[in-house]
Amino acid sequence: MAYDAGSAQMLRDALDGLPVVEKRMFGGIAFMLNGHMTCGVRRNGAMFRVGNRPMRQPAPCPVSGRWCSQESPWQAMSNVAMRFWGTMPPANP
Repeated sequence: MAYDAGSAQMLRDALDGLPVVEKRMFGGIAFMLNGHMTCGVRRNGAMFRVGNRPMRQPAPCPVSGRWCSQESPWQAMSNVAMRFWGTMPPANP
């Protein structure tokens, strides 16, 4: 397995209830929204696409700018990624 199973489950939990599709790619797992890769996990942790540049976890919470608990950064960064990619038209197949 080329990705961390614990990180994958934390990201699944953060995305629970959102209309994302889980897809294996690049040796890890990507989570797609309307055909756009919004976030994913690989061997070294998580990646969140929040615009045109990826940000890697851990990161300060976007709202407070301070470090959060173990679960909070995943949820916060997932929300930032979903807000951005949710405004984009569906990707071409």
